[in-house]
Amino acid sequence: MTVYAAGALCWRMFLDEPHVLVVYRKRHKDLSFPKGKVEPGELLPVTAIREVHEETGLSITLGAKLGVVDYPLPNGTPKEVHYWESFVTESEATHTAAAFTPNDEVSELHWLSFAEARRKLSYAFDIAPLDELEWLISADIAGSYPIILLRHGKALSRSSWGRSEATRPLTSKGTTQAKSLAKALRPWHPATLMSSTWERCLRTISPYASATGTALATREKLTERAANSHPEKTRALVQHHVNKGKSVLFCTHRPVFPVLTDAIAELLVNPEALDREAITGLDTGAFAILTVSRQDEHGQHTLVGHELFDPLDV
Repeated sequence: MTVYAAGALCWRMFLDEPHVLVVYRKRHKDLSFPKGKVEPGELLPVTAIREVHEETGLSITLGAKLGVVDYPLPNGTPKEVHYWESFVTESEATHTAAAFTPNDEVSELHWLSFAEARRKLSYAFDIAPLDELEWLISADIAGSYPIILLRHGKALSRSSWGRSEATRPLTSKGTTQAKSLAKALRPWHPATLMSSTWERCLRTISPYASATGTALATREKLTERAANSHPEKTRALVQHHVNKGKSVLFCTHRPVFPVLTDAIAELLVNPEALDREAITGLDTGAFAILTVSRQDEHGQHTLVGHELFDPLDV
């Protein structure tokens, strides 16, 4: 059975040159990137931020996914490690270095230039995610930010409710999905939370907002009714927030997703990379992470990657 793990390539700018964080594990006598095994019921991105924090003390936000590394363990069991990139500020790096205490897993932290890392990393398979990160930085699309499209949790059926659509509540499953999001969304730390004003959307994102202390803004333009009547207004809302250059989450309804994906596609240099069908087909309580670059000189973004997650399907 495959062993799944996750980690991150944390990087910073030092003397105008990117440096990447590697850890020295005394027990294994090796230099590698911070990573660790997934825990039961845990999404891999959650594993990545947890393991980085446990091993280094850094609290990180994930950027673009760098890929998957496969290799056999000494006993022959296959291992699969998922990596993301994470930009670290100079103050964060300095504070972590000062506060670091050797632990059971890691005894030393080292910030290395990419050339040094290639020479000193203990395993050849660690070079692939390093190459991917270097390419992202050279293309000026590293340090990108996530646009999160979240479908509300499971709600009572329309026929069984029989009252206003705006007040249709979550089922017990929907409530469980909402609670799971409080942890599942933490790897991306969305700076802005935008929700449809309808009950089922508000109840879906509220646990995350409460757990993190993030302000929750409601917009009628994200409701089914408004998006159907005036899609151009919904589209303008989405594009305005995408162009702000900060992470943002939109919690809305399945019929609104085509409007959202069309709005985002209009801003992209590479709209063909956006899998609109998969995003529109998200199950209740599931979400899409669209990692986009900051605007270029033409006011457009590059879709660096997209991932789909269902917190209860792990």
